[in-house]
Amino acid sequence: MSNSEKRGEKFIAALRPVPICGNILRFVRKRHRFKVALVRSWSATGGVRRFESELRHFAQDPSQRRLELPQLVVRSSEGRSRGIVSAGRSLVFEASSRYVREVPEAHLLPPDIILSQGRRFVTENLNGEEAAALKHGVLGAFVRSFSPVEDRLGAVFSLLGPSSHNYFHWLTQYLPRVEDFLLWRTVAAPNAKLLLAPGLWQIRLLELLGVSRDLSVSYSLRHSMAEVAAVASYPGYPGNLALPATPERLTWVRSRILTALELKEQPRTRRLFISRRDSGAHRPIKNEEEIARTLERRGFQTVALGNLEIDDQVRLFAAARVVVAAHGAGLANLVFSTAPTVIELFPPDWVQPDFQAFQRALAYQALTLFTGGRHVGVSLQGSLQSGLRADVEGLLRVLAEELGDGIA
Repeated sequence: MSNSEKRGEKFIAALRPVPICGNILRFVRKRHRFKVALVRSWSATGGVRRFESELRHFAQDPSQRRLELPQLVVRSSEGRSRGIVSAGRSLVFEASSRYVREVPEAHLLPPDIILSQGRRFVTENLNGEEAAALKHGVLGAFVRSFSPVEDRLGAVFSLLGPSSHNYFHWLTQYLPRVEDFLLWRTVAAPNAKLLLAPGLWQIRLLELLGVSRDLSVSYSLRHSMAEVAAVASYPGYPGNLALPATPERLTWVRSRILTALELKEQPRTRRLFISRRDSGAHRPIKNEEEIARTLERRGFQTVALGNLEIDDQVRLFAAARVVVAAHGAGLANLVFSTAPTVIELFPPDWVQPDFQAFQRALAYQALTLFTGGRHVGVSLQGSLQSGLRADVEGLLRVLAEELGDGIA
């Protein structure tokens, strides 16, 4: 169950004692279920009816389709271990089938909605989720699709979608689809371009993958029509967690970028503490300066990733032996590391196994990227609302136990 769903259940539980609220809640639930059912039946992928687009399937390693996550263990500041898993959450996932859906005469509507010529909704652009479609305004987009077309494009491959401007999601869920773009361009659409709404750091990552700026087009955020729009299936494991792409997809991204920066044989020597001082008010740690000073005396380098160019972030993580960091998108750079020890600091009310899944996926089967590496969760004190602090002595005990080099 997602955090938003948990909050919804608490709200509903609070209202149950009031009779009139019960009727309202039943109406709201029925209305939401009706909307989801409507989008599902209207979509190109969720319903029985399918519109006239073609699916182009690409080879996929069947041995890497299954991801099994063990229970996420987070250590308390006193050193005791406690397993934290949301009730009812499955920890076994199957990867999506790998294909590209071609949509002729596609309607493109802001922020990231694609409709077919017959105005059927393309779910792949929103990771195949009807609920996400509602959240991102698909019903409003349907209405706006009857407005005059303001832009016309040729063949495009969409990298638009929810959270595409989040570093973790871009690196682990969108960039792996660039391989699909290059394959599709080779076999079906030699003049196709990537469609995206990029920032400079996104453009740089594309360049490192071998995609020059002339192979992309920026979305104007207006009602546009494309001669054909292609959308790749979700490259990872669908579910409630923010899971990464499959090992073969992450390996492709990692290999291309490390090769471009000539980092294939990078020695692993760095000890990194990832600061959150560049995150503003988003999950700050009150005694971060104390943590930094303590770790720096033990050979760690304190880094605020938001202040670094993409190339420098890749170089840092490619050379990392130990990474200490609060849960955050910057840990997506672990894709460039080899067998690090990762100490991830969790708010006690915000335990997410994203990067445990990330390491598990990269160590999967015969891959050796994280073989020998470790992922250890350590609980912070306090809460997101009251503020977070780390028990520095407890953190040092965990590091000494994991590294075995007398760091404490």
